[in-house]
Amino acid sequence: MYSLAFPNRLATNFADDFFKEFYRYKRPFQEVEGYVIKQDEDSNSIVVINALGVDPADIDINVTQDDSNYQTLAIVGKTQNSVLEKDFSIELYFKVRKPIKKIIKSFSSGLLSLEIQYNKPIQPQVEIEVR
Repeated sequence: MYSLAFPNRLATNFADDFFKEFYRYKRPFQEVEGYVIKQDEDSNSIVVINALGVDPADIDINVTQDDSNYQTLAIVGKTQNSVLEKDFSIELYFKVRKPIKKIIKSFSSGLLSLEIQYNKPIQPQVEIEVR
């Protein structure tokens, strides 16, 4: 039992015991990869990213074309938390095969959601003559 004669010891031991014995952190997909990608019924992609602690205003999303037929989707953000004196950040890069038409960004409860819409493939107009 803790002695009230040593209040600092009480607080220190309580904090140590609390974090060792009671602390549980369950976040299934965020802890494994940090993101999940799904396809919707229109073949668009939905990307949900764990951005806990990162201010939505600090997140930059860029799409660049590389030398191949791929595009690079970059999601980068960093926010400093003055209370914890710690930086929270995300930095993800994806190679995308389909040409991106539009990205719709939303943020809720520490999760960044991106709905990525793609350009429809161009169907060549080829005339076939039968003889």
